[in-house]
Amino acid sequence: MAVRYHKLFVFDPRDLPDRGRSLDREILKAARSDLRIGLMPLADSAVPTYLREHLAQGRARLTPPGRRVDATLVVADHAGMSADLSRVKAERIVPWDGLPEDDSAFVAEGAQAVSPAFARRPGFAADLRDLPRPLGTGIAWLSAPALRVLRRLAEKRPEVFDLSGPTYRIFDWNSDAFSDLGFGDLAPSRLARRLDVFVCFPAEEDWPRHDALIRQALVAGARVVLPIHAERRFGAGPILCAPKDLAPRLLALLDTPNDDPPRLHTARTGAPRSRNRRRQSILFMPAEGGFGHLARTLAVGRRLSPSIPVVVATQAPAIGSIEALGLRASYLPPMDLTASSGAAWEAWLRHELDRLIETHDAGVVVFDGNHLRPALVQAVASRNGCRLAWMRRGLWGRSTSRFLRNARWCDLVIEPGEIAVERDRGVTAARRDEAVEVAPVRLLEPTELLSRPEAAATLGLDPTGVSVLVQIGGGQRRDPVGLTDRVIAALRRIPGLQIGLAEDGQTEHPLRLWPDVTYVSAFPLARYYNAFDFSVSAAGYNTFLDVVSFGLPTIFVPNRHPSMDDQAARAKYAQDHAAAFELSAGDMAEFDKIVSLIMNDRARAYLRNNCLRLAPENGAAAAARLLERLLRAGPT
Repeated sequence: MAVRYHKLFVFDPRDLPDRGRSLDREILKAARSDLRIGLMPLADSAVPTYLREHLAQGRARLTPPGRRVDATLVVADHAGMSADLSRVKAERIVPWDGLPEDDSAFVAEGAQAVSPAFARRPGFAADLRDLPRPLGTGIAWLSAPALRVLRRLAEKRPEVFDLSGPTYRIFDWNSDAFSDLGFGDLAPSRLARRLDVFVCFPAEEDWPRHDALIRQALVAGARVVLPIHAERRFGAGPILCAPKDLAPRLLALLDTPNDDPPRLHTARTGAPRSRNRRRQSILFMPAEGGFGHLARTLAVGRRLSPSIPVVVATQAPAIGSIEALGLRASYLPPMDLTASSGAAWEAWLRHELDRLIETHDAGVVVFDGNHLRPALVQAVASRNGCRLAWMRRGLWGRSTSRFLRNARWCDLVIEPGEIAVERDRGVTAARRDEAVEVAPVRLLEPTELLSRPEAAATLGLDPTGVSVLVQIGGGQRRDPVGLTDRVIAALRRIPGLQIGLAEDGQTEHPLRLWPDVTYVSAFPLARYYNAFDFSVSAAGYNTFLDVVSFGLPTIFVPNRHPSMDDQAARAKYAQDHAAAFELSAGDMAEFDKIVSLIMNDRARAYLRNNCLRLAPENGAAAAARLLERLLRAGPT
């Protein structure tokens, strides 16, 4: 009598040091979904401790080779793909490295591999047709003969090829800046989807080792170039040529767009998903450096469908603020608080991200920040079942990042819009075609702001008097204490003016150097804007968007350091539209004159009306819908 399994893993146990982690993950995931898992080791070898625990707990069962088995899905490593599985009846068989949950992998009948059939039709990417693929042509090669050909081609096309580094290499057509990822950091399906040309001329004994990756490249629609004799193994799908013809064939391929690639035609059958299967979550990771990245993250996270679990891995001490909005939070201390080297912190971050992705079964990881670090890319890119999104605001000014090239490993780049987008001359403006633009992303809606009496009472202000909010920002490359002192000294000269000073919520022991002001440490700060009549403020993304959207007349004192975003462009844009005043920190001699103007009720009403004319719709919900679609699209 045949043993029945939902999934049967056929493998050489001597390879478990390389594959054990994914097997452990699959068994735990299947146990949560009430699936029967079978293990068929093909060689005598000690069973690892973690597998013995799964067997003892009944999460999986051992099945010896030769036993009759009925399975919905057989997952086989290179040894399993070549084994005699004549007594295994399966609906599908997939290579181990090609284990996507959406079952878009190569087909077998009765566990006997058949030549893949190809058709000109939209494949998996059709589900993401509105989400652009990162720019660039990818080329990978395997084996010495192909490498020799590529070296010759490099002499003819140096703008395309850089042959330094290891044998496995990915090339970007448009840039000589390459990713920090090594070949082993990428799940084969993700690698294959990023390739336009894949060249493989291995020795005969190496074919089993490359089999899964070649099939993944075919599934993804890459143009796969193989030797002529590979037709008996892969059918007519690959591009077949002799080694002597490889160079001209590859050059021709590079000059021909791959707009409608052939894709592996696969069955859409398989085991129905268990109703008890846990819903995959979306894991957000805002960058360190204040509450700006966190605010955008929360703006999108709180607008996702309530059925989607949301977790925020924050580097800011803001667990309470996150949970107050109904989202789960986890704290990751930033590097400058750990007293560790960059390399040590990067390795630790990779470990922590692996743990978070596993613990919360993250289907999408979302980064908001400028520097998409290798640890984050590697943690996601090494998995078939997880996607990476980058929420990357524009208006970078003169700053840049060597990690911009990591956009190629993202499944989605979202650019939150800018009110002053027409002034954007930053490095991301030239890369806007790799992103999906949404309207400016704001945490709060106007209806969520407290009324003036409520806000004033909460802060201890007189709602009938005139109040100003000072929010100069943190100490990022300018002297915030000195600048704040000059601003407060000037404001003190206005009789009866109530001064509120925004505190940095990340500071455990804030410096309260001005005893006669009201300190405001609430988050989100915009909830209390109605308590104030005007503000003196920096022009960072969130602050600028909030004061304009909620009609708070403002004197902007932008941070003009070249490493910062282009705050001056935002402030100048608002002034050019008569919606605010723009003042350089070096021109504080003019501050008294501007304050005397903004103390006039009619002047403030004029500024407020012009602000509201510029106020955009909130793009947070649109960004949330994009992430939901990415999550529904399933594994890479």
